[in-house]
Amino acid sequence: MRGKRLFELDKGERVVWSGKPELASFYPILIAGVLALFAGLLSLLSFFNVFTAALFAVSIIFCASMYFLAVALRSAYTYTLTNQRVRSEFRLIISRVSEARLQSVTNVSAYQDFWGRLLNFGHVRIDTPASPLGSVFFTGIREFSKVQEEVKKLTASAK
Repeated sequence: MRGKRLFELDKGERVVWSGKPELASFYPILIAGVLALFAGLLSLLSFFNVFTAALFAVSIIFCASMYFLAVALRSAYTYTLTNQRVRSEFRLIISRVSEARLQSVTNVSAYQDFWGRLLNFGHVRIDTPASPLGSVFFTGIREFSKVQEEVKKLTASAK
């Protein structure tokens, strides 16, 4: 998936891969919305009055809000791999950018937790001694093993 590039490429630099997290990777938010909707529906079906109807309406609004929050969070993340660097951007109300040159990458690991295995997404961690936290993360991406191999290949050719 190609995302909109929000940064300037250096001379000779080209985008190899760009993507965003899968919507399913925001499953806690989506589950909260579905549970609220289920609770509102259950209360409406068990005993109908003005209060339960209002509770059901609130649960619908909450469920829709959780869905739109997950969509907004998905849109806020952009992961980019170029032939010279890796970059993770978050731009919603705040901006946070993690970036590392491929020459400084020391380790690349991909992993998939229980929910990722169930919903078909994974995470890539790119370790560098240069960044403050030591890593650039690509979380919740569908083709995580492909991205891991591509980073390893580009890192080897950059050194």
